[in-house]
Amino acid sequence: MKKRSIIKKIQAAILAMAVSISLLAACTDSTEKPADNKTAEDLGMKASDAPASDVADEPSKTENPDDLSEEEDDETPSIEDISDSMKRRNMKWDTGSEVTVTQGNCDFHAFLSTDGKESWIYKVTSHKDRPKKLSFPAKVKDAPVTKIGMGYGFYSDGEDGEDDCYYTIFESTVEPWHGVLCYTGITAASITTIEFPETLTQIEAAAFCGFKKLKKVKIPDGVKELTPYSFAGCRKLTEVKFPAELTTVDVKAFDKSKAISKLTIPSKNKNFKTKNGFLLSKDSKRLIWAASAMTEVIIPEGVTKIEDNALFATKARKVVVSKSVRDIGYCALSGHGIEKIEVEKGNKVFKADGNCLYNKSDKSLVAVVIKNGKAEISSKVKILGEGISVTGYRIKRVDIPKSVNKVVGDWMFFNDWLFFNETTGTKVYFHGTKPPQTVSKAFIPISHAVYVPKKAKMAYIQWAIQVAKDKEGLRRNWLVWDNLHTF
Repeated sequence: MKKRSIIKKIQAAILAMAVSISLLAACTDSTEKPADNKTAEDLGMKASDAPASDVADEPSKTENPDDLSEEEDDETPSIEDISDSMKRRNMKWDTGSEVTVTQGNCDFHAFLSTDGKESWIYKVTSHKDRPKKLSFPAKVKDAPVTKIGMGYGFYSDGEDGEDDCYYTIFESTVEPWHGVLCYTGITAASITTIEFPETLTQIEAAAFCGFKKLKKVKIPDGVKELTPYSFAGCRKLTEVKFPAELTTVDVKAFDKSKAISKLTIPSKNKNFKTKNGFLLSKDSKRLIWAASAMTEVIIPEGVTKIEDNALFATKARKVVVSKSVRDIGYCALSGHGIEKIEVEKGNKVFKADGNCLYNKSDKSLVAVVIKNGKAEISSKVKILGEGISVTGYRIKRVDIPKSVNKVVGDWMFFNDWLFFNETTGTKVYFHGTKPPQTVSKAFIPISHAVYVPKKAKMAYIQWAIQVAKDKEGLRRNWLVWDNLHTF
């Protein structure tokens, strides 16, 4: 299950457990000292039985989020599991009969379509420990290869719309929502060149994740979609040639592939164009993605929208939003190395203040730059909504000014595993004496250490009670918020 679903479920559980204790106990004055275990004991729990952290499978504090393990992962699905799952999905492939083709030092494991006209190579095994080249056959049993990589049927039935993990073409595990990009294995880590069949139309998610020495990739013209993590963790990848028929791009395809400096696409592509390291819409009005090797990103003049995750994987230190930009998408400016975001004079929609970028019309926060572990929200901001762009890694403290009067939906950007401070947790300071309004089933940060003005403690407790009632239909009147403190 993906990270944010886990967070929401745990938050709801914590909130539900807290309801039932007297308000009198809650009103006991609290300072920045850690809360005692009285409430847990009252609930029949020891301190060690308290709810777990809202970050599942968090890497240790010594772990580098960019590291890619070279361990092999053998928790791969069986052919029987694959076949059953695929049949449930009514797919066009004959998954009950595997065909294996040997070419060079590799065995290519494939399925044929039920009509025998296409083939799908879902797995590769190598007879050589450190191959330099991976060359796919053009056909399997005279059926052109049209699909490569393990599909959704291999790792999820799709019943809840989420995936447990992905698998690479060499069967390594990819779990980006748990901070595990790829257990690459020595086979994938040694390959410098991939040759695809020209008949290819589909590359599955994470298929070539962790190919650390891959230098260039030319995606066949018939491929219409770039899928998540398909070329992620390819640290030496410098050049990408996009296909002529490309219609859809998930920029997570290149997560942690930070050396990409050259992008090209055939001029006959009807949807996109490339210019100076940018992938743009054909009319140049939308920025889709910026090549990750840029150290400074200046949004091209004429771009009116920066699409979702457009700076994903960037190693840029500075971003300049041009005056033509009118719309900034979900986490569009998020980049862990970005230290400064500027707005060109004359931009009518956005403005920078301190470490923040906000919308001048509704005063909603668009982006925040973490400085020394702190996310200090500008006093110009009134709304914290979804899809806020964040730069940096761990956030030790978030300061929310009294100007913020509304929080919307999944607004808690500091819950993401990349930003949550796993050592001490992220401390959240509300500086207003009146809690913000919650909209679209917004959660409140009860799983964090929250600090509020001393005279406003009762107001924030009542706020939490009301949110609990609205979200869970709870009827009880009392709430103890163990991690609520005053200043």
